Amino acid sequence: MGRLSGKVAVISETQEGIGSATALRFAEEGAVVICVDVDSVEAERTAAHIRATGGIAHAIGADVRTDRGCRAVVDFAVAQAGGIDVLYNNTAILVKGSIEATSEADWDAIFAANVKPVFLLSRLAIPVMRARGGGSIVNLASSLAFIGFAGLAAYTATKGAVRQLSKTMALDHAHEAIRVNCICHGGIDDPLLRSVFSAEPDPQAALDAFLRTIPTGKLATLADMANAALFLACSESAGTTGTELLVDGGQTAR
Repeated sequence: MGRLSGKVAVISETQEGIGSATALRFAEEGAVVICVDVDSVEAERTAAHIRATGGIAHAIGADVRTDRGCRAVVDFAVAQAGGIDVLYNNTAILVKGSIEATSEADWDAIFAANVKPVFLLSRLAIPVMRARGGGSIVNLASSLAFIGFAGLAAYTATKGAVRQLSKTMALDHAHEAIRVNCICHGGIDDPLLRSVFSAEPDPQAALDAFLRTIPTGKLATLADMANAALFLACSESAGTTGTELLVDGGQTAR
């Protein structure tokens, strides 16, 4: 018996990176995984990988920045697997720039990608979880919900919003056995961070400078992120709601 045996887990943005790694980890622990991505090919790629390794997974292409897309996801999960026990709101993009350098279009786009899906998917999944006697919602935030970072004005604002929304959702639904927590990561060795440093004049020097801000001197791995999500999703964290799990190598401990 795995730690998520008998559970249905919906994970957004399951293409390469955190979402795919987490989907595979959840499946290893017995979950029926609903792989969601705006690109249906990427969603199916992850689901197929899970099935090839003996797990159970279904895929749906949907834009979780829209109410229509989120309704399609929840309806699909109910139709294919009978409900939702775990929701991992993992969708995120990064926009660089100070406030002056951030356009209104970029501001709106990053809030639509990083915050709106948490609102839309959660409000639709909560009634389904309630009918099943409870559940766990895991939201992707960041260590930058605690500390500032020059040149990432819009991104840090979205992560602060996700952190606070998670706390309020936890209070609103604790009496229904619906837990809400967020993962606050630091630097992750993933495609998003690599794209940030590759745009620098000297990518290796920029990465080395960033690593010096992390007490462990290391980036988190995708496995680190998947295991953090697993802990918050399963019954081992039954007493945990309204809090943040920091996976940042001690960055915020300074």
